[in-house]
Amino acid sequence: MVFVAFRTILDDIGTSGLTYLTTSSRTISSVGNQNRSLQLGNGYVPVVADFNGDGVDDVAVIGSEAFGILVYYGYGDGTFYSALLLDAGQLIGDLTVGDFDGDGRPDIAVALAFSHEAEIFFNQGNGQFTRSIFASGADATAVITADLNHRDKKDLVIQNFMFDVQPPNVNVVFHK
Repeated sequence: MVFVAFRTILDDIGTSGLTYLTTSSRTISSVGNQNRSLQLGNGYVPVVADFNGDGVDDVAVIGSEAFGILVYYGYGDGTFYSALLLDAGQLIGDLTVGDFDGDGRPDIAVALAFSHEAEIFFNQGNGQFTRSIFASGADATAVITADLNHRDKKDLVIQNFMFDVQPPNVNVVFHK
């Protein structure tokens, strides 16, 4: 079972098939609809952001084959619709979300396993994304965002897997 915490004043929880909504009276109710639920499974890595700018949380997850990102747009009632598949072209090790180009829209960054690369899908604000691929070191397996230099901009931290011929390392990509 996969859990997703949505950004609200009171956190909601998403699982495969059901979303649990919290209220100010500390009650939790479940919302489920076979055709409008998140299609999550074991091993899926979800990130939450408002990808289409409608004020409702959306969810992006690494797809079951780990070569693409599934983006689910929220209806605002705890249910979702599958909007698009972003093709990474290579095996994805991890993903994170942040505004990496400074346009105010959430972008998606992925670590590409077995390729020495990472990739950013830049949100165009119209439901479309463009991508940029760059070198990341050996076998990128994890990626997170943080404001490392305290400039109010998201930087990327990419972890690389250890090979017999190369020690594990971490690469940092600072936002301009």
